[in-house]
Amino acid sequence: MVFARLVGTFLTDTPPPQDQIGLVTNPPVYLNPGSLLGMLGDFVEAPELHSLRGLADPQLGDRVVSGTVELRLPLVEKPPVKVLGLGLGQFTAAIFTDFGQVWGGDGAEARLTQGLEIKANLIVGDFPLLTLAFGQAGDQDAWQQGAPLTYLRLGLVSPF
Repeated sequence: MVFARLVGTFLTDTPPPQDQIGLVTNPPVYLNPGSLLGMLGDFVEAPELHSLRGLADPQLGDRVVSGTVELRLPLVEKPPVKVLGLGLGQFTAAIFTDFGQVWGGDGAEARLTQGLEIKANLIVGDFPLLTLAFGQAGDQDAWQQGAPLTYLRLGLVSPF
């Protein structure tokens, strides 16, 4: 299966510091409040994080576009074990490229990272709640130096 996503955000005027946007380097274990609060519709507004897996340094500005393209391969369809209604969903492997561009900041160069990851959903009943992913990612320099970022990522379903 091939999966692709493209998102963008822009700000006008002079935003307060907490509303700066760009490509960020988040700790590898994170929960994106935008995913959870987005389920509440127009009642609560939370920004989506634009984080490229394996990005070495953040880049801020007033406009950002980011995306991903993944080739996902199923490994285990549905593990049969559940405890008190909790279980793991389908295990998949992914080969991916994340990309992004920021404008209005110090630099305006496009960023590109590549990587591999294995992921599974934590399910409650039949509802996927969290995605747990283990992988390696980095830009071309990181891979050439043999130093991609190894990470464990936790995100609310669906992170994208």
